Amino acid sequence: MSYSENVRKEILKKGLDIYKDDPAKLNHHFVAKELDISNAKIHYHFGKDLKQAVLKYAVEQGDSRVIVQLIASKDALVQHLTKEDRQRHVDEVYA
Repeated sequence: MSYSENVRKEILKKGLDIYKDDPAKLNHHFVAKELDISNAKIHYHFGKDLKQAVLKYAVEQGDSRVIVQLIASKDALVQHLTKEDRQRHVDEVYA
């Protein structure tokens, strides 16, 4: 994995941690501060779409807690999930 790919992945991981702790804190400035990198580096990788990229990453990682929130808000990122997959994520969160 290249340096750029590593930076991108670290931004996504940290962004997901921040989102799960407090979705309101997910922004370029807070992520940059937490990772001790520049805002410009985050803008380079994600432009204005950091939140959407983090949510997509959460779905790709199978993060049930975030997926259930996206299901509840009828977000397009989870429309591909089958009824069974949706139920599995709900059960995982509320079991």
